[in-house]
Parts: sequence; structure tokens; C-alpha cells
Amino acid sequence: MDYNLLYNEISRPQYAGMIDAEIVTALNTLSEPTRQRVTVKRLQEVAYQSGVDTALNAVVLDTSKPTTLRALCQTV
Repeated sequence: MDYNLLYNEISRPQYAGMIDAEIVTALNTLSEPTRQRVTVKRLQEVAYQSGVDTALNAVVLDTSKPTTLRALCQTV
């Protein structure tokens, strides 16, 4: 768990004055899904920052993995 991320989230004004149980309930409540256009550049930035790109490339290069999985990872 990333405690800094959690701290930053519960420090937002919407949680002010709530007790712990109320914060937990609010955090566990699913929000309405939103859709938006995302540029390829932004997808690449997030993939690099989060390590997804490295993980996908590792699978692509691992010849012990099924060919279809390697192809999928290459496509992604």
C-alpha cells in the first residue's frame, strides 16, 4: 500500500470532519465511471512511469512464454 497516496487522498476537503469509518466507506464506494479521450503520448508516459512498459517487454523477450501472449504484449 502506498501510504503517501492514501494520505494525499484523505487530506482532500471532501473528507474533512469524517471519522475513520466514514472515510473507509467513502473510499470503498465506487464512483461513476468516466470516459475521456487519452492521447497515445499520455498512455506511453504512464506505461513508462508505472513500469508496465518494462514488464511487457520482459514477456516479449521471454521465449518460454506462449507465442500468443508474447504477441499480445508486443501489440500492447
